[in-house]
Amino acid sequence: MKSSFSMCAAAALVAAAVLTGCGKPQGKPVVKAPEPPKAPQTVYGSAMAQGRATDCLNQMINLRSYLFMGGDWLPTSEKDLAASGCRDELLVCPGNGAKYEFLVKGKVRNAGKVPVLRCPTHDLVLYSDGSASSGR
Repeated sequence: MKSSFSMCAAAALVAAAVLTGCGKPQGKPVVKAPEPPKAPQTVYGSAMAQGRATDCLNQMINLRSYLFMGGDWLPTSEKDLAASGCRDELLVCPGNGAKYEFLVKGKVRNAGKVPVLRCPTHDLVLYSDGSASSGR
């Protein structure tokens, strides 16, 4: 009887040691790389993401009127657009508040299809001719 009791006690001690992690090699913990953001998994999540991208596209299209207020030269900064009467809240993505990136470097004439602004979240680009499209 004592032998079966001691075998059960030994088995219980081994199980407890395995469950609590005793006997694991010590050292630096393994750090996993962060996972990339996942696409929305539900129909609702996909619809909301598409809605935020559409809001961003519409806001960029609304900015096109300010592109032509500077005459022949394209704006290169927020300061240039503010001089045209553009409000600061128009220069951020309505989806998450990220600032639009200015793609114009230096003085560029307003001619043709020159990329002016880009949304880093949705990868949308606003061009000098007033059109906007996905930068992908």
